[in-house]
Amino acid sequence: MKRFLDRPLRTVPGRTDRVVVIGAGLAGLSAAMRLRGAGREVTVVDRVPGPGGRAGRVERAGYALDTGPSVFTAPEVVSDAFAALGARMEDTLTLTPLDTTYRAQFADGSHLDVHADRTAFAAEVEALCGPAEAAALLRYLDDLAELYELQLRTFIDRNLDSPLDLLGPELLQLVRRGGFRRLSHHVAGFFADDRLRRLFSFQALYAGVSPFRAIAAYAVIAQLDIGAGVWHPAGGIGAVPRAMAAAAAAAGVEFRYGTEVDRQAAGSPAWRWPAATCCPPTPSWSPPTPRTAWCPGCAARAGRSTRRPASRCTWACGPSCRARPTTRSASGSPGSRCSTS
Repeated sequence: MKRFLDRPLRTVPGRTDRVVVIGAGLAGLSAAMRLRGAGREVTVVDRVPGPGGRAGRVERAGYALDTGPSVFTAPEVVSDAFAALGARMEDTLTLTPLDTTYRAQFADGSHLDVHADRTAFAAEVEALCGPAEAAALLRYLDDLAELYELQLRTFIDRNLDSPLDLLGPELLQLVRRGGFRRLSHHVAGFFADDRLRRLFSFQALYAGVSPFRAIAAYAVIAQLDIGAGVWHPAGGIGAVPRAMAAAAAAAGVEFRYGTEVDRQAAGSPAWRWPAATCCPPTPSWSPPTPRTAWCPGCAARAGRSTRRPASRCTWACGPSCRARPTTRSASGSPGSRCSTS
């Protein structure tokens, strides 16, 4: 557990005793808990009414629905965030391991129940694919565990402040293990049955990468849901960030949600955009397509590129532009175009 807590960090100059974390999702909550455990004063702000982020929860008409993931793995990562505060995850969050991770259904009509228990999983594979593939499964699960530990230390559970931080004996070891081969080729080296090849390579799709293009290092994703197993939090996955937020609040982390943040932003000049200044007259320049160019004042605020202005501004300004309105947009909002002549 200490591997997640004791990390050499790059420091920044100046005061760091007060920290604001933007977003009360799993990452923001984890950061807030660790910072608070390190003695900082922490405030977490989020635009929605409660914690969760992508793992949030919606309650309407008597129904409660999780808005994010449906699978929870690696509870030790969340447990370490609690440990940073000197708390125990088990005191506020109840997790039940699932005997069957999921059922894989194949095009030929066969199916395979995937188990976190190696013996039960090997028995399922032997019944469907034969003893040779069951033996290959056990070898592959061992390989997955070793590959996961190697990548956890080198790439996942450490701070990478520069690409040069990746260089080291671990990277060479990963290359020697074939970590940069194609994932499909890596899995095919263990299994002859195409169904098992598919079973252990589709996880690359979680990251939006084809198994035929992903590198073999992506195999560690399978270690989480197949090798480590899946857990069911009581109250749904949305209960995880709520438990984290409760522990953080009990340790002194301040939370500001939704309308409270909006109200404070509206009353604080530091949160306001600067007033837009529309284009000054420069008669020698005229944009070739004025309706697609943007007023420099409004565009600077919106982050768009600008062109040199003409004597008569025909940029498509927003309704907040302070220039004199001359026409109305198709929606009828004033200030959609402005004039400086």
